[in-house]
Amino acid sequence: MYDVEKIIEQYFPKFDETNTALVAAKYALGSGGKRLRPTFALTCADMIKSVDDKVKRIAAAIEFLHTYSLIHDDLPAMDDDDIRRGKPSCHIAFGEATAILAGDALQNLAFEVLTDAENPSENYFKAINYIAKMSGANGMIYGQCLDINGNNLNEKQYLNMIKHKTANMFMACVVAPAIYFDIDNAQIGLLENFAENYGILFQIADDLSDNDGWVSQNTKKAITLAHNAYTNALTSLSMLKYDTEFFASALENIHSKLAH
Repeated sequence: MYDVEKIIEQYFPKFDETNTALVAAKYALGSGGKRLRPTFALTCADMIKSVDDKVKRIAAAIEFLHTYSLIHDDLPAMDDDDIRRGKPSCHIAFGEATAILAGDALQNLAFEVLTDAENPSENYFKAINYIAKMSGANGMIYGQCLDINGNNLNEKQYLNMIKHKTANMFMACVVAPAIYFDIDNAQIGLLENFAENYGILFQIADDLSDNDGWVSQNTKKAITLAHNAYTNALTSLSMLKYDTEFFASALENIHSKLAH
């Protein structure tokens, strides 16, 4: 496949140990994630055309944005999690102030990396804009707002929350390369629908595993939502004119773990 670690290393800036924000950011980036989002971006680009420098920048930037969101999500004012992937969370390892700055640095770095490409096309800037929207105030951040204020959610509110909190970034992964390569709008719409439903399935499966939030009180409804998302995602994949084997396998991998 792709050496995602090498790509992340390539676009992460050199830093002095006195720059504690970048020290902490590097720590958080190295916390052992599956690199699913950058892999989705790289795979989608390869499926459509090829992986070039701009695609690599998209993949790295999305991982930087994802990691910044996790750093901030773990803070005491948010989810207050001391452990992330078996290691002390960033704010436990470096303190709250440095963790906040590390998240800020990664968010800014994502767009530094994206906009530093040579000879950017209009479609490449449209792809950057899409990433910004999916990760921004009406995207992932809005989902986080719904999450932290989300006591006693109903089914519709829960679904809206996870669409923004989780699915929007999966949409960025596959739609940004598609916009960059200027494929037709109908195919972009199918990719968008696949990614949105994949993100819904992904988050519900995660919440079921943790017995967390709304699903802990509504397990049967959650499983129904997950099955519906799986079906919708699979339908969209079947209508794409590309080789979608990787994405179908990723979808099946999560769906197979649900209680049937």
